[in-house]
Amino acid sequence: KTAGFLDASFALRLAPASVQAIISRAAIAGQAEYDVLKTRIRNASRLHIDETSFSVLGQNWWVWIFRSETDKLIVIRHSRGNNVLEEILGKEYAGIVHCDCWRAYDYLASAVLQRCWAHLLRKSAELKEAVAGKHFHDKLTALFVDIKNFNNEERTAQERREKYENMTMRLQKITRYYARYEDCKAVTKYIDFHIESWFTCIKYSNVEPTNNNAEQAIRETVIVRKIIGAFRSEHGTRTYETLASLIATWQTQQKDIRKELQRMLTQQLC
Repeated sequence: KTAGFLDASFALRLAPASVQAIISRAAIAGQAEYDVLKTRIRNASRLHIDETSFSVLGQNWWVWIFRSETDKLIVIRHSRGNNVLEEILGKEYAGIVHCDCWRAYDYLASAVLQRCWAHLLRKSAELKEAVAGKHFHDKLTALFVDIKNFNNEERTAQERREKYENMTMRLQKITRYYARYEDCKAVTKYIDFHIESWFTCIKYSNVEPTNNNAEQAIRETVIVRKIIGAFRSEHGTRTYETLASLIATWQTQQKDIRKELQRMLTQQLC
């Protein structure tokens, strides 16, 4: 498609293999900058992390997104396990992490986790056909609204600690009550396993209750998956993760992508 676009738009005739070679060479030139990006992510004080599946040579691999305030790192691995978190962040990462309740994140024992309320409310919304499930969802939604109202004003550290304890107790009380209903048990267990991580956004200032930033960052990769279906080589995954990470980071930093590419390629290849 790229070769066809170049021919139609600029009368520049390149074979698809030549286009692929150019892209691969650009990714190799970007490797040093990609490694620097990895270091910045490891040193970030706050991260949004998410993962989604992607077929590689007919096997199920995983695309991980690590997003800080200024950077986006994409890595593609054969694993959805905590070994990826150890590789990228190390064993002692101690920042704040926004994530869902996938068990791999429990590996980050030194980090402070904020579980995603958007993910939780999507799960509870599926219960609304039952009367108990609807009431359960409504009570969780009310807690989420309370979070947003509380964080709309400046709060002292003491106010935040007290509110965190109060909100956690309220959530525990709600889950204990609705655990008696069979339809609600899966969601109550989902909450209880991570009860200490739902109100990090109350305990600390400027922490969001959702992981929407990571979900938005990974959306482009989901679109790529729909278009191409699969990566047909491991080399293709390395090319994609390098260039997609650099371009997404430049966009986040509001830099001119064309100028940044020209700078990088000039420094590395000329």
